[in-house]
Amino acid sequence: MGSRLAKQQKEEINKLVTKLSLSDEDRDYTVDTFRKFCRFNMKTMSRDDFKDFLAMMNMTSYNELLISAVFQVLDTNADGELSASEFIKYFILLIRFPVATKVQIVFDIIDRDSSGCIELAEIRRYYHDLATSRAYLVGARDSRQLTDRDIDKLFSQIDSDSNKKVDAKEFEQHARTSGPELLQLLDAYIED
Repeated sequence: MGSRLAKQQKEEINKLVTKLSLSDEDRDYTVDTFRKFCRFNMKTMSRDDFKDFLAMMNMTSYNELLISAVFQVLDTNADGELSASEFIKYFILLIRFPVATKVQIVFDIIDRDSSGCIELAEIRRYYHDLATSRAYLVGARDSRQLTDRDIDKLFSQIDSDSNKKVDAKEFEQHARTSGPELLQLLDAYIED
């Protein structure tokens, strides 16, 4: 089973590398970073491993609630651990990579069912998991002011063709024209 899992992980990483057009050097760097923080095995990262990674990245503003929220959002298969590909997506958000790559990663994270479109329920989950602890990014004074109505309004702005689904093109257009707030919820590094 262990070799099968390793093979499956390599396939996931290769798909991600191809999709994001990462160089071999970038792939090796991100995989090595993942392995460095996997305490008990080389296949998945626990929440405690992830917390250690955040400490190494000097992300001292992350409290326990935010660590849990980010971990839950990144754990797209909901197995309680981060696979290499789940971790690599987040790591790329934190370091220098083209904004288009980061937009694609955040789109994929929000699109939990991998349908190629984001539905209202998916963007609500993303915001409820993350934005409540970062309400200032959407203009609310505190998390209690971030309502489903606020999220519905944002979704309507992104859904330019009003078909109740946001495709990758609409998402990228919104990120480019309306600012990177959707990316910043995961602390994506955005150069000015």
